Amino acid sequence: MPVAGGSTSGTTVEDRDQVVRLLAGLTERERRVVVLRHYCDLSEAAVAAELGIAPGTVKSALSRALAKLRVSITEDTDELRGAL
Repeated sequence: MPVAGGSTSGTTVEDRDQVVRLLAGLTERERRVVVLRHYCDLSEAAVAAELGIAPGTVKSALSRALAKLRVSITEDTDELRGAL
């Protein structure tokens, strides 16, 4: 799984560390929704059933989480460019 400028040939330790760091910036609910929806590839309805929440809550939590992740990835990329 490539991560912001990462390699597509395989996941490196650095890529995994970045994903863990990015997910740590989310709330527990956001983290669970992202992992179940994208890592476990569950539908929104299945995520809702698994977590015992409404499908609309899954959609809003996922939207907020992905927005936070986009900002965090951009900040990480900007920091890397500044270090070069």
